[in-house]
Amino acid sequence: MTPWTDPTHSAAPPPRKVSRRGLYIPWAVAVVVAIAWSLWWLWLMHATVAGMDATAARLRAAGWRVAWASRQTGGYPFRLDVDVMGLEVADASGWGIAAPALKTEAFAFEPTHWVFYLPGGRVTVSRAEGGPIDVAARVLRGSVSGVGEGVPRIALEVDDARFAAGPGASPVTLAAAKNVQFYTRPGPEDHGATYLSIDGGVATPGGWLAVLSGGGPVSLKTDAIFGHASAFALPDLRQGLVAWTRAGGGLEIQHFELAAGPRRFTAASGRLSIGADGGLAGQIALVAGGLPLTLDFKGGEAWVGGVRVATAPRLF
Repeated sequence: MTPWTDPTHSAAPPPRKVSRRGLYIPWAVAVVVAIAWSLWWLWLMHATVAGMDATAARLRAAGWRVAWASRQTGGYPFRLDVDVMGLEVADASGWGIAAPALKTEAFAFEPTHWVFYLPGGRVTVSRAEGGPIDVAARVLRGSVSGVGEGVPRIALEVDDARFAAGPGASPVTLAAAKNVQFYTRPGPEDHGATYLSIDGGVATPGGWLAVLSGGGPVSLKTDAIFGHASAFALPDLRQGLVAWTRAGGGLEIQHFELAAGPRRFTAASGRLSIGADGGLAGQIALVAGGLPLTLDFKGGEAWVGGVRVATAPRLF
C-alpha cells in the first residue's frame, strides 16, 4: 500500500527573484561621493584663485608691483596646482623677486599648506640697497603654511646655487653654495624662531669673506628667536621692520657657527636689531681659537675688537 502524500508539501517551492539592490548601492554611493568631491574641488580651486587675485589687488593698492604673464590651474582630484609664468613681486621699499616660472601645489584636504619649486632654479632678488642678485640653482624649492595665523611656517631649500650681482649692483658676499636652508616657526606669546644654514659656500673673490677664508670653503649655521612678531604687519618690508624695531623686536641669537677656510667662529648669545639707517645693529659674543671676540654692528659698519672688518648688511 502506497502512503498518501499531499502534493502541496512534496512540490518544490517556486524560486525567489534575487534582489540586485546590494550590487548597485556601493556604485551609487561612489558616484555621489565622486560628484560631491568634484564640486568641492571646483569650489576650492575657485576660492584659491579668487584669494590670490584679492591678495594681489590689496598689495597693489599698498604700492606693490604684482604681475604675472600667465597662470594655469589643475591637480584634480586630490591636489590644487597653481603654476605662474613670468612672476614679478616687489614692495614699495625695493625688495622683490622675479621668476620665469613658479609651480605651487597643495593637497585638497590641506589647502593652507603649499609647497613650491622653481623649474630651472632661476630667480632674481631685488634689494632695496645694492641692486638685484641673480640666483641660479639646480634645486630651489620650499613650503609655506600658517599664513595669517601669526608667524608663518616657511621652509626654503636651495641646492648647487650660484649668486651674481645684476647690472649696476654692488658685489655679493657669497658667489656659490652647495646647500642653503632657511626655516621659520611660530612660538608662544607672539614669538617665533628662525634657522639659516649654508654649506659648501664659495666667497666672492676680493670680498671680506674671501680674505677671511683665504679662498677656502665657507659654512654658516645660526638659529635665533624673535619677539613682537605681530608688530611686523605694515605694507612693505621697510615699514614692517621699522614698526617691529620700535616695538622692541630683535633677534636673540641661540647658536652661531661660521667656518671660513681654516678659521672657526662660534657664539651662543647675542642680540641683533635693525638700525635707523636700515643696517644691522647689535652685538654677538664670539669665540675664535679659544679667544673671546665681540662682533659689533654699529653705524653701518661691522667691527671686531675695535677693528672695522666690513660694511654691515643693510635691509633698506
